[in-house]
Amino acid sequence: MKRTQIENEGFNFNSRAIIKIAGAQTEVRILGKQPLAPIVKISKDYYKRVIEWRNNNGVNVPVFELAKPDELCDDTDGAKLYTFNHSNTRAQNIRSAMRSLRAVEDTINANITGSEDLDRCLFLTLTYRYNVTDPEKLYRDFKIFNKTMRRFHDKYNLPRYEYICVAEPQGRGSWHTHTVLIYPCVVPAEVTRQLINKCWGRGKVDFQHMYGDNIGKYFAAYLSNVEITQAIEQGMLSDIRPEQIKHVEINGERKAVVKGLRLPFYPTGFRIMRTSRGIKKPLVLKKRADTGAYFTARDVGNFVHQDTKVYDKAFLLSDDEGNDANAIRYMRFNNNIDYDYNDVDIDIINQLEYQKLLDEIDEASDYRYLM
Repeated sequence: MKRTQIENEGFNFNSRAIIKIAGAQTEVRILGKQPLAPIVKISKDYYKRVIEWRNNNGVNVPVFELAKPDELCDDTDGAKLYTFNHSNTRAQNIRSAMRSLRAVEDTINANITGSEDLDRCLFLTLTYRYNVTDPEKLYRDFKIFNKTMRRFHDKYNLPRYEYICVAEPQGRGSWHTHTVLIYPCVVPAEVTRQLINKCWGRGKVDFQHMYGDNIGKYFAAYLSNVEITQAIEQGMLSDIRPEQIKHVEINGERKAVVKGLRLPFYPTGFRIMRTSRGIKKPLVLKKRADTGAYFTARDVGNFVHQDTKVYDKAFLLSDDEGNDANAIRYMRFNNNIDYDYNDVDIDIINQLEYQKLLDEIDEASDYRYLM
């Protein structure tokens, strides 16, 4: 799929809109046309190919390729079944990592709305004094750390925290975790550096400082980028482009980093983020629950103020033969406003369904961690 940036004015008020709300951050995608998928997924291993879409009383109905007598077929309609190629290529690793980091960004923003929440958060990096190359061991050790912390909090009747834990690979093959502890109030004075180091007990604990009104974006960039000095030390500079090198502020210091350099080290299919049960999930809105009608560009104003817009670009998507597949306008808003979502009858879908929906309509923004 190829993308070309176009003018933003080519979308009318009746164009379909998908709205994702993560705390103060709202992401809007406006579609030039209703996407029609070229395949229909049957399971994680099989899919059917669509050879034509026919309109049946206003509803698009797929016509599938039929199987020959000696070919694998779907018993319900005789359609030919194709097998997904579950290869583990570098490109797939990068795409999988970008989706995971997008989920991390949304989850953090859904729970930390801005700089005013930072007093009730602890940003920790839990490292080892030895080389740990098994990410599952990392999570087992984190569970022990969390149980030890919980026992201390229960013993002294301290408020219960929620956590977001993200595994991060290093160029040399080792792993460590970035963890956010989120309290309902200011972090208790009893939760000291000495306590956290003692509860971890496997190496060093670093305390990070986060900045700005989009904490999720800052955190996700922290996970995908690598400082130049670290990249040189770990021999990670063999395959970079000059435009990937940027100067950013890290912990109050301006440093040179390589954008997206860490992405290939994330394994495909590995769940890099674990959360406690009380962590809020982003809301993804696509249609009204009362009528079943899709949200349109006309409805976007119910959820955002135009003067809070921080990003607005449109892309034309086309296949390898140059045929136009869709046009998508992608907008982000930093609201920092309270909105009563009970005022609108909405149908909420979960993050997994949202990612599946995005797979069907575009690849326009998947590369933002490389930009």
